[in-house]
Amino acid sequence: MRRSAGPGAFLLAARAAGVAWSIAFIVIGLAAGLQLYADGSIFSYAIADRATWAIHWHNIAQRLTAHVLTHVPAETYVALTGHGRGGIFIYGLLFFAAPLGGLVLTRALDRTPGHAYYVFACLSAAGLAPLVFGFPTELWLSLALLWPTLASLHGPKRWPWPVPLALLLALAFTHEGGLL
Repeated sequence: MRRSAGPGAFLLAARAAGVAWSIAFIVIGLAAGLQLYADGSIFSYAIADRATWAIHWHNIAQRLTAHVLTHVPAETYVALTGHGRGGIFIYGLLFFAAPLGGLVLTRALDRTPGHAYYVFACLSAAGLAPLVFGFPTELWLSLALLWPTLASLHGPKRWPWPVPLALLLALAFTHEGGLL
């Protein structure tokens, strides 16, 4: 009779899968230059031109989080160095690293027994994030911010109100659907 591995093995596998996929997104995305395809191409051009707000974001201001977290640092790099290709790389790196950053932030904020929110964040990164992988998308930021936001709001010990408020606002402004 074979013995079941138990919930500990599942939790370990879930965490490992989430972290492994989150690292793979960065490596594969940057190696293939995926930030240059689909929607990412207009943003890459706009970053190299240092005009992301004027070219695109002024029409969809409800995605302000994506602009602030990924485009502003990349445009700042281009402004300081004049190196457009480096700015495009930074833009891709920040977008592709969003799931991993979400996992790190969730783990830091999760005070539940067994780090339940972190486990769900890992399952989400391993199961949902690959479905939209292929080019940078604001939905990655929504997914990356959802779990740390929940972890900051729910748990045995509450975080001071500015932490969940900042996360809620960042989540709400990742995409039009974030406000819902």
